[in-house]
Amino acid sequence: MNLDPTIPIMLVTGYSSYQNVALGLSFALALEPLRNANKSDNFAFVNQNSPVIPFWQKLAQLPIPDSSPLNLWIVAPGLRKRDYQPQVKLSNEQIICNIDPTQHYRIGIPYQLYRCIAGGGRQEAEGKSLTMYQELSK
Repeated sequence: MNLDPTIPIMLVTGYSSYQNVALGLSFALALEPLRNANKSDNFAFVNQNSPVIPFWQKLAQLPIPDSSPLNLWIVAPGLRKRDYQPQVKLSNEQIICNIDPTQHYRIGIPYQLYRCIAGGGRQEAEGKSLTMYQELSK
């Protein structure tokens, strides 16, 4: 996950149970010492079981760090490789993230890299190192 230490990371973990939350936290804790503490790396949870708002739509609504480029890692237990969308638009479609097909991994659970390029008008993220965003309600 630490492919390029100069590019900020946003790690998003899809969850459907507390076990998935613990898994996401373990990824974040393992990644944190490898990253430069001055970078604006971020971490978020997105509920995968919402019947009202699907996972990809919730992801699109997350506040995104004010940085470009950005490496977006999706850790989503239960997703298959074919379930990952080829392109994800974030932050009111101001940030475009394209799947990197060479960076799909599965170590019991799948995780996938998206490479993002931002336009203007992004929401600024606050905090140090790995900042955790609360799950979007509803």
